[in-house]
Amino acid sequence: MIAGDKANANRSAENPLPPKIAALLRESGWISMLLLTLYLALILFTFSKGDPGWSHSVAVERIHNSGGTLGAEAGTLAIMAGGASADVERVAPAFAALGRVTHVGPQGAGQLAKLANQMIVGISIGAVAEALLLAQRGGADMGQVRTALRGGFAESRVLEVHGQRMVDHDFAKRGSLAIQLKDMRNALHTAQGMGLDIPITQHLGELYAQAVTNGLAELDQSGLYVALAQRPPLSAPKDLP
Repeated sequence: MIAGDKANANRSAENPLPPKIAALLRESGWISMLLLTLYLALILFTFSKGDPGWSHSVAVERIHNSGGTLGAEAGTLAIMAGGASADVERVAPAFAALGRVTHVGPQGAGQLAKLANQMIVGISIGAVAEALLLAQRGGADMGQVRTALRGGFAESRVLEVHGQRMVDHDFAKRGSLAIQLKDMRNALHTAQGMGLDIPITQHLGELYAQAVTNGLAELDQSGLYVALAQRPPLSAPKDLP
């Protein structure tokens, strides 16, 4: 092997993505996420053509960050793969440069893991928004409350990223309330098919729906804070549980 071929082989081992795809993934925004999804779908299509008995659902989730940088650039995507363990191992090297690959169960389990992720994100955004709004209305420094909560049991990626957006009143669209509503509805539809009652997701779904109906659809998911802040004050105390 000549020196140039050896260098190219080493680069391929470090990052199995074609150079042009890798360069495109370094750009932020939804277009890059779409390109990534199409690339992963191509990998799955290639494997399925090679083995007609091979079929999987694979869900790819972007780890949100305050700068909006695509998780693939940092190799921090959470990649949830459903299917036979041996088959997931076959494609794992292609995903390794993009993030952490986890085999979550049989065919279809990847989509369930994705829905679970969206439920947790949607519910957590509601919890953070409501808690910070309570702090702000009570006279506390909302930013300092967020800082105080960091590192304790309330710590989460949502508190870190979306909580900061709420403190900054920065609701420029990264994701959107409309998309979060779609995700919550997908989870509710799936649960309904199982005969499973998920009341927390149901209630948060209703709050996202109200926000969208009230013209906030294109705000970032953290804009649920705006929707909660716009709710009218209680005319009388409600009975506590």
